[in-house]
Amino acid sequence: MSDGKVHATASLLLAASFSVAAMATNSPDLFKCAVGSLVGVFVTPDLDLSNAGVVQGSFIRKKVGWFGERAWKWFWKGYSESFKHGQFASHFPVYSTIVRLLYVYFWIVLVEGGTHLLIHFLFDYNLQLINDFIWWGKMMFGLNFFYGLVSSDLIHYTLDKFTVKHIGEQ
Repeated sequence: MSDGKVHATASLLLAASFSVAAMATNSPDLFKCAVGSLVGVFVTPDLDLSNAGVVQGSFIRKKVGWFGERAWKWFWKGYSESFKHGQFASHFPVYSTIVRLLYVYFWIVLVEGGTHLLIHFLFDYNLQLINDFIWWGKMMFGLNFFYGLVSSDLIHYTLDKFTVKHIGEQ
């Protein structure tokens, strides 16, 4: 099984490939695939680990600080406690991608919806909550973005299945 650095590198190479193809063909759809595969570096199947992804945690700690790292781990805690590492629901391409996107969408709806309802209750503003949820849904479940994220998950899954870590290697 490959480690997080190998998975992140593979997803970054995939995102770079999509980006080059997008520039060569002048295709915004391929750019959306590139964004999806780049998101795959962070929204990885390895979020089912209790450390919420070793590579992601160390990157976030370096760029945002200890608070950002803890917030990331807290955000993914429910997900990591719900799945055993490597099981079908957290690692199988397409299915696991949908599971993780639904997890993120749930939190967006919970936080944004709660904020909108609180503002509406306190100040009686007429907010377009339904339109916001539809926008987030289209963004997260847009076909090309989804293809890019699934491609990243497929590489992750393939690396896990076809690479073997030798005993004693770190």
